[in-house]
Amino acid sequence: MASFSSNSKDLETSIRFLDCALANSTGRGPPNLGSNSPSLFKSHIVNQKNTKAVDDSLDASIIGMASGRLSVTSAVRRPLPQNPQLLHDVSITLAPHEFELFGNQSALSKTLSQRHWSDAWDRLHLQFLESFLTHGSEQEVFDIVGDFIQNCSDTLEVLQDECAKGSRTLEQKDVAWLRNERNTWRLIYCLYQNRLSTRHRAAIDSPQDGQCTLMEEDGLGSCLKQHRSEKDVVNQLYENDPVVRECQLVIDWLEKCAADFKLEAGGPEIGHFTDKIVAWENTLLQLKMNKEKDSNIAYGASKSIVSRLDPDAPTRENKSLHDLDWEDEARLMQQIFVEIRCGRLDNAQLLCCHCGQPWRAAVLEGWRLLHDPNYESAPTAGNVLAKMPIEGNPNRDIWKICAWRMSEDYKMPVYTRATQGALCGNLDALLPVCQKWEDVLWAYLRVLVDIRVETEIRSQLGISQEYAEMPEKYWQKELTLEEIFEQLGKHQNCREEANKPDHRVQEMLVLEKIGPLLNRMEEWSMDCGPQMLRFFAHLVLVLRLLGHSDLAGDNVIQSYVKYLISLRDPRLVAHYVAQLPQEEQINNYASFLATVVDSEERQACLAEAEEAGLDIETITTTVVELIRKQESKCHITSETTASDLKKISALDWLVFYPAQRAEALWQANALIRSFLAAGKIEAATKAFNKIPADSISQIVSEFQVKPDEVDMNFHQNLPRRVASSIREYFCYKTYLDAKDGFSDWHQHFHNAKPSKPSDPGENATFQDRVAFDHRASVYQRDLDRWKKTMQNQSKTVKTLLYNVLLFPAGGWLVDSNPNYADQTEFMSQEDDQDKLREKEMEYLRAQSIPEIVLLLHTVLYKMEEYGECVQLADLVVSEQNQLYKVYSKEQLGELVVKVADASLALLEQKKDPWGLPLSS
Repeated sequence: MASFSSNSKDLETSIRFLDCALANSTGRGPPNLGSNSPSLFKSHIVNQKNTKAVDDSLDASIIGMASGRLSVTSAVRRPLPQNPQLLHDVSITLAPHEFELFGNQSALSKTLSQRHWSDAWDRLHLQFLESFLTHGSEQEVFDIVGDFIQNCSDTLEVLQDECAKGSRTLEQKDVAWLRNERNTWRLIYCLYQNRLSTRHRAAIDSPQDGQCTLMEEDGLGSCLKQHRSEKDVVNQLYENDPVVRECQLVIDWLEKCAADFKLEAGGPEIGHFTDKIVAWENTLLQLKMNKEKDSNIAYGASKSIVSRLDPDAPTRENKSLHDLDWEDEARLMQQIFVEIRCGRLDNAQLLCCHCGQPWRAAVLEGWRLLHDPNYESAPTAGNVLAKMPIEGNPNRDIWKICAWRMSEDYKMPVYTRATQGALCGNLDALLPVCQKWEDVLWAYLRVLVDIRVETEIRSQLGISQEYAEMPEKYWQKELTLEEIFEQLGKHQNCREEANKPDHRVQEMLVLEKIGPLLNRMEEWSMDCGPQMLRFFAHLVLVLRLLGHSDLAGDNVIQSYVKYLISLRDPRLVAHYVAQLPQEEQINNYASFLATVVDSEERQACLAEAEEAGLDIETITTTVVELIRKQESKCHITSETTASDLKKISALDWLVFYPAQRAEALWQANALIRSFLAAGKIEAATKAFNKIPADSISQIVSEFQVKPDEVDMNFHQNLPRRVASSIREYFCYKTYLDAKDGFSDWHQHFHNAKPSKPSDPGENATFQDRVAFDHRASVYQRDLDRWKKTMQNQSKTVKTLLYNVLLFPAGGWLVDSNPNYADQTEFMSQEDDQDKLREKEMEYLRAQSIPEIVLLLHTVLYKMEEYGECVQLADLVVSEQNQLYKVYSKEQLGELVVKVADASLALLEQKKDPWGLPLSS
């Protein structure tokens, strides 16, 4: 009963610790365990907060390796860990479903709105832009990449914190992409730090500089130079062989990625559920009970177990351990391999000691390279140095043979074989436990580096000492990087992963196939998500700073710009458009501006474009032309449509800057021509009014024309295009004023004329007759006033209409043609546009001048000025004005009829047909 009570108490305590560990893995705070219980959870939380410190340590090691200062000491020699302190006071065996939680992320059931998720992603666009703008030079390219890494890490941390609080559900594929993106930026950082450093050293090294400095101070120098250890050989290999050095960098990168994933995923570990114990405690208890012939044991072995507890007992006796110990052993070996996969051999050895297996920790120590530091330290005069311990394993070759045989023993657990395979270079033992693309790549590269190192050691030191022969199978696994990635594409566990864009990018970065990489990214960018597109665009920008440029990269950035335009953020659009070629900058930003309507937004867009260094004048001109040339989907009508208003509003882009007033004038004229050709007088007037009143003075001051020179012959002092624009502008002003004046005259003539009172008749009463007389007198006064007003208004409108017909210097809508200094240049550059403009102006003259003549005739005829009506014929046929040239036969016939009517009216007034008095 006492034993059962004790077991029950231990079980309850174990469950409490299990709940505590699972609570920590999901982000919940641990329960209070009391001051006597060491807090593994506190350490776990601190590790999460120290993720940035881990990044910094990786960066430091990468920089050291990339600059050629690779120190194999830290990678080759680590002291055997001492016994760790107790973590917990109980041991528990996990159920099978709990065993699968090792290294896996716990599942959460909370949900989050898609909007918040999108906001978190969208912030990355602005964060990446700020990073790029802060460090935009080639010298700061690694600062940019470092910021990109930090941006991804911070976003992952925020999302996971919100997920832990229950406010967000993580989309696994999205988080996996973001994690892989961060890892890719890390890969770029380490690879190009190394590559640029290697190229720099190759450029500055000379035969004189490349000679080693010998230690010649005393006789010991030559002795030191002649002695080389395995560590020295490997150091020199890393220094001189860029392939090996880069492979080791990729291995370190893969291990760092695995370590971060393990940290971010959380989940239970061996140390969460086991105290520092002796090895195989259940087998020990079973043997003890068997010796005492005591059958009162809670969990007995299901089959015959070993009779000894030395490490070789199961193999030597060909017997099993206790069932529970086998489960514990499987978990331990898996955890050891995971730690080695994460590049944390020290942690694996600590775990072995924690579980009561220091001998296994010692086995993991056998791969260390031999090095005697005493050869490097020469005693000075009167000073005797203490002897330092030798590093590494003097019998490393023998240990490696034994490890190889253990990894080839199929009776051993799969993770035991994989652990030994990782340390001795047995690829076949590693691959069965590699489930992901990163794991398989890590296995291949680790074996490749192991073979290169072993080959170098035996070639350099094999003359002076004899090494145990490795199996032939060991040497057959040396592949090139291209062959390794080819094998990854065929491996059953990662064949699908190998073809994903993120892994393909990483592959081509490692192989330094930048041209094919840019081409593939161009293909992917045609149909991919916004975050992948953001990554591709920034990868192109970083590769440019590193010296790689290609047309395909421009297409990738252009695809990203199209997405940013949909976000409608002018800062993002402007700065990324600025990374395109000049012509594409203009087209893309003009397309974006064409969608902006609000005046404040337009000013913000221009401010961002100016900050980004874009050609604002050309862009605003392009956007106006782009909108102006859009085809209207409405039916043909003289009314002003929404499309017309959009075209008119586009002129605002050209009036923000005074220096663009000449261009604003040119574009406004073009728009007015199209409106007048369609009979849209109201729209033409609105377009005309878009030009500020001070535009002409702004233009002439820009070209330093004196005020007394501003007359209708100003073309002699201005460039042809500017002079033509101003003249055309005055032509439209004259025409629109004439049309507006005639409309006022017509409205006043027909609507303001007083109505004659009706006669009450002969039978009207006296009162009615008096009232009629009063109305008649009022009517006569109003009529006299109306006639006087109409005479003044007719005089004004006649002047306005004659201004069109008698427009100086060649006529209305006719360019003056003096000998311009820049005429040849103008015609050669814009010949097609100029010809189109001339045709449009000829069409408007043919349409408008006969119309103005008829309007003038209407005014004259209605005001009974018949003689002047007849004189209109003289004006039309005058060779000085040559208005007849724009008339068709039908129009001339209509004019003749109008003149004939006036002549008849003159005859009725006892005058001749030309308005002269008849002689008696």
